[in-house]
Amino acid sequence: MKKVIGVIIIIFAAVFLIATLRKPNKEVDTYREEIQDEATFSGEDEIDISSFENKKYAVNTQDSSVEFIGRGIGKSHTGTILVQEGNVSINDADISGQLTFDMSSIVSDSSGLDEDLKSPNFFDVETYPTAVFVITGYNTNEIQGDLTIRDITQDVSFPVTLSQENDQLSIDGNIVIDRTRWDITYRSENFFAEIGDKAIADDINLDIKIIADSTLDAS
Repeated sequence: MKKVIGVIIIIFAAVFLIATLRKPNKEVDTYREEIQDEATFSGEDEIDISSFENKKYAVNTQDSSVEFIGRGIGKSHTGTILVQEGNVSINDADISGQLTFDMSSIVSDSSGLDEDLKSPNFFDVETYPTAVFVITGYNTNEIQGDLTIRDITQDVSFPVTLSQENDQLSIDGNIVIDRTRWDITYRSENFFAEIGDKAIADDINLDIKIIADSTLDAS
């Protein structure tokens, strides 16, 4: 009997020890203005654009695209936003320019969601029909700039791959933005603690592809 009790005690002790070792670390709180994820550069080597020709480019809106992914509890939605217009310049190994996005063009995999995204709950496209990204520079495979949504401007940066061939410039990048930085707090569990499974994730993933055609030398 004593042996049986001893074995039971050993088993309970082992289970307790395993549970303790597997206990996850408490997550560190993150300031909302710093929550933007730092995506990992997908290329193997740093792209040195010092070899790029100085040129000005007009964005080809037909070939350019923005795809997004938004998530709720146990589900996700994808969609697109059209590039309305834009220009990009390469000058002395640096990049500048401006991209304008037509927010009223939002189309997702759910027509009901489209209406919600265009409403004041999210992007309020009737009041703010466009979003604008002003490119302020390039450093170590990352484009830096100011993104304006709903008349609120926040600085962002994200990794890109670049190519310049003949009279065309290609920019491919991916960025994860925190919508609450632009005061879009609808059904955010960081602002509505009791929302439960109705919560919508703050992070929006944007997959950006820009094709631009040369107009003039930038020099």
